Amino acid sequence: PSYTYDTVRLLKERHPNDKLFFIIGADMIEYLPKWYKLDELLTLIQFIGVRRPGYHIETPYPLLFADVPEFDVSSTMLRERLKAKKPTQYLMPDKVRQYIE
Repeated sequence: PSYTYDTVRLLKERHPNDKLFFIIGADMIEYLPKWYKLDELLTLIQFIGVRRPGYHIETPYPLLFADVPEFDVSSTMLRERLKAKKPTQYLMPDKVRQYIE
């Protein structure tokens, strides 16, 4: 298995003078205590947590937080729109839509 810690350690070896940031969603904030070598990882990177409705984001870990616009799109919704011949422009990349159609 590949762990985030291993990847970040390699990146830090290659770029020792750079500050690394790691963006995680609210679901991963809740899961952080289970991450492999989390304490060591926290010395290598700065986590940025993205808030999302329905998730608890209080954490004892030193995270920065980002607010991003909510973009409520699901694969089910896209399939239904495509099946009903409704527009999907701006909901997925043009190349993806062209491949599906």
